[in-house]
Amino acid sequence: MVGTCDPNSRVQSSYQIKEVFASRDEEFSRRSDYKNGKKFALNELRLLNMLIRCRLLRGLAALLLCLSSCARTEEPLTSSTPRPREPGKPDVGFVTTHERIVDRMLELAEIQPDDVVYDLGCGDGRIVLAAAKQYGVRAVGIEIDPKLVELARENVRKEKLEDKVTIRQGDIFEEDFSDATVVTMYLLPELNEKLMPKLAELPRGSRIVSHSFAMKGAKPETVETVLGKKIYLWRVPWRKE
Repeated sequence: MVGTCDPNSRVQSSYQIKEVFASRDEEFSRRSDYKNGKKFALNELRLLNMLIRCRLLRGLAALLLCLSSCARTEEPLTSSTPRPREPGKPDVGFVTTHERIVDRMLELAEIQPDDVVYDLGCGDGRIVLAAAKQYGVRAVGIEIDPKLVELARENVRKEKLEDKVTIRQGDIFEEDFSDATVVTMYLLPELNEKLMPKLAELPRGSRIVSHSFAMKGAKPETVETVLGKKIYLWRVPWRKE
């Protein structure tokens, strides 16, 4: 018996096939949109990541520059081409002196009870404080930077040495220190040289002690090295080189 095919059934099957293909096309379209969307999102994330890295690098560079600037005062002084002096401003940045160097500078000066110690460019006042504490002498620090002057005076108050130590704000080239019998300094060679006329007028036998730098034309009585740094000693009148 030969089977027959219902025309309506054929039409229905055709519609079903079309629906299947349409459903598949829609599914493929959704998958494609998802993949494109995912790819777009990943690209956006990569771009955002690059922007964040750039900003972080810029911030890090600015921080390193700031730290470098702040750390300058911790670096050793070095001789350089002299620059024009600016009235009321320091000739050199403040650089701390190690305690062992401070102690040896004062030992080389052979401080006596009647000595008057001056530190030219006294910074935080550590040398004049050490002189007063260890040797009981009168000590004067001269400093031009008002912030360092306040710091040094605060250190004097903390040590309760107001009766022994005086911190004066002023220019070492203009201030009077003619009553000094011991002078300490941590300056630069050209500044040492500029101070020589005033230092030469100090009482006979006065001691001058310099951290790191000599005085051109003046032959030191003693040169020592402490912690890799040179310490120079002269007595007034000094011998010429």
